[in-house]
Amino acid sequence: MIGLNSSFAFSAAFLISYVSGIVEPIALNDNNSIYIGILFSITSAVAAILSIVFAYLAQRTGKGIILTIGSLSFFMVGFMFIWFPNIEDQWNQSLLVILFTLQGVGRATFESTLRATYADMFSHEKEGAFANIIFQNGGTSTLIFFMTTIITPFAFQILIMVSSIGAIWGYWKAFFIFKFEQDVLSHASLLSPEEIDNI
Repeated sequence: MIGLNSSFAFSAAFLISYVSGIVEPIALNDNNSIYIGILFSITSAVAAILSIVFAYLAQRTGKGIILTIGSLSFFMVGFMFIWFPNIEDQWNQSLLVILFTLQGVGRATFESTLRATYADMFSHEKEGAFANIIFQNGGTSTLIFFMTTIITPFAFQILIMVSSIGAIWGYWKAFFIFKFEQDVLSHASLLSPEEIDNI
């Protein structure tokens, strides 16, 4: 499930380094970057509101749909620059607001639904599970911040998109493994000790 953690780290680093440093000053003619705080506050506000909404929806649809939505949002953070490659002519205030909103949607799933999923799947070892979230996200963040000076923006976008697709695949694979294990344990609880020994 590292893709769920790394896609958030990649997209956050992309916004902080490339979008804040290069795209925003050009798109908004803002050499002093005075609007960066507003854009990042959009991300925080969307994440805060949607964390509540997603918690409600997860009880009705399951956490997998919510995590898939979050991963697709991170995917779109990278894909928007494939869709609109010309910063000078195509990027403007509206696209930046959409971009930072998408990051907020993804962040909402990372901050709430993902952690709840780890608590469900690794209930027998929650400390290790949450340590893995921090290690995977922090390790990816550290790696990508060192790489920002040597990779192209296009490579950055590809990393975001690939990790987001990997996040979706990885989650559903982990989910079906978890369900299989739960079914086996449930079935085993109906067996006698002798029958369990025979398995």
